[in-house]
Amino acid sequence: MLQRRYQSGLIIEFYDLVVHSGEEQHAEAHRAGTVEHIFALEGELKVGPTTAPLSLQPSDYASYPADVPHLYPLQLWPLEHSSP
Repeated sequence: MLQRRYQSGLIIEFYDLVVHSGEEQHAEAHRAGTVEHIFALEGELKVGPTTAPLSLQPSDYASYPADVPHLYPLQLWPLEHSSP
């Protein structure tokens, strides 16, 4: 976790996630009213409710209910990094 904030009775948490091709994490429903927001920086990702996952490309943003079972990022194709 990068940061946790408390604002207007809400808990706001910031994460920086790195996933590898083929990784998938299923999450149980969080507290009622929980919403997750994802910014895709690289790769192609699938996130959101397990019944209706969203596909993201680089620079895409998604917001979805997390008070239902959902997926954390699944990268569908590997990132290519050049050597320094």
